[in-house]
Amino acid sequence: MNNFIITGMPRSGTKFLAHAMDRSKNFNVVHDHEQMKMNKLRKSDINKYISFVNNRLNKENYGEISGLYRIDRDSKTSFDKFEANKKGIILRNPIKNIISLYNMAGMVNGENYVTNLPTQLKILDQIANMEDVKVIFFDQMTKDKDYLQSVIEYFGIEDVQITDDIVRKKVNERTNYISLETIGNKKVNQLREKTDWFTEKYDLERI
Repeated sequence: MNNFIITGMPRSGTKFLAHAMDRSKNFNVVHDHEQMKMNKLRKSDINKYISFVNNRLNKENYGEISGLYRIDRDSKTSFDKFEANKKGIILRNPIKNIISLYNMAGMVNGENYVTNLPTQLKILDQIANMEDVKVIFFDQMTKDKDYLQSVIEYFGIEDVQITDDIVRKKVNERTNYISLETIGNKKVNQLREKTDWFTEKYDLERI
């Protein structure tokens, strides 16, 4: 089956990658597909949730990208239970993720992710270390057209030519203007204490 599934933290480039891939005429690539239904199933019946996603994945030349698929090995299910020919995860400096969340969802909603950040990084680390999962780096993907080209070709998409315009194109507009300076050194240092191990392990771009 020529299909794939890709996950990542919110604001890690899942929508950007989906838009680039869905330029294909041969592949159908969707982002956050039926999100409300998936969230409801995840909370009520995890086995039905797995079956629901796998039934959708049972197509040729089809891919799904969403942060909803990052699931811990220690929970009732795992990313490796999704039945796709190829799998991937997008990694970004976690502090950049948080700043971007602040700008899209506001400080209050962003703080929910900060509270759960250690658990989320553990989940990302577990998925990234699975044998059949390709690690995709946000900074390279959004700056280097040759890197992005290699990513989409790895997942079987060969009829899209990545250009500088595609790499530079923004798919989300922020609603706030929050920066490292806005949140202050104390908050930044607290975030670094939680995330330095992850940033160093995956050699992610520092800020």
